[in-house]
Amino acid sequence: MAYGNWGAFVYKNGERQPEWEDNTPYRENELISGYWQAFGRKEDGEIISPHHAVLGKDRVRVCAHKAYFMLYLDGKEIEDTDQYLVEAEGGFDDDALRQGEIEGYKFRAKEFGGNMIDLELIEPDGTCWQSRCGYAFGSGWPSNSEGNRYYNAMPWKERLDE
Repeated sequence: MAYGNWGAFVYKNGERQPEWEDNTPYRENELISGYWQAFGRKEDGEIISPHHAVLGKDRVRVCAHKAYFMLYLDGKEIEDTDQYLVEAEGGFDDDALRQGEIEGYKFRAKEFGGNMIDLELIEPDGTCWQSRCGYAFGSGWPSNSEGNRYYNAMPWKERLDE
C-alpha cells in the first residue's frame, strides 16, 4: 500500500510481493508493510527506515524511496553506490540508467519521467526481483491515479541477465 504521495509494486520471479512494498530493508518479515511505517518511524525506541520498494531477501537489498535508489549490503546502506556501477547513462535531470554488481548480485535502476524509477535485482541463485516506484503510483492508489493510469506495474519484460 502506498504511503504519502508515492508507492510501488514489487515482484519476485514475476509474482507480486506486497510485503516488500513500503517496508524496511531486512525487516520485511517482521514489520507490517504500509502507511504506519512512514509516519510511525519508531519501534521500541528505534527509528526505522522504510522504502517504497524493497528488493532482495539475502545479503543485498536494492530499494527505492520516491524516485531514488539505495543499495544495502548486510544490513547497512551503501553511501557511495558508484563504486559498484558497471554502466551509467544520463544525469540527475535526465532519464538515468545505473547498472552494477555487488558480491555476485546484479542490479539496475532506471529513473524516468521525473518521478518514476524501475529497479531490478538478480540474486546469485537467479532469483529476479523487479519493481516500479513513483508518484501517485503503486498498490495504495486507485487504478485511475496519475501514475497508475500512465504506467504499467511491471517494469522490464527482459531480465538484466538475459
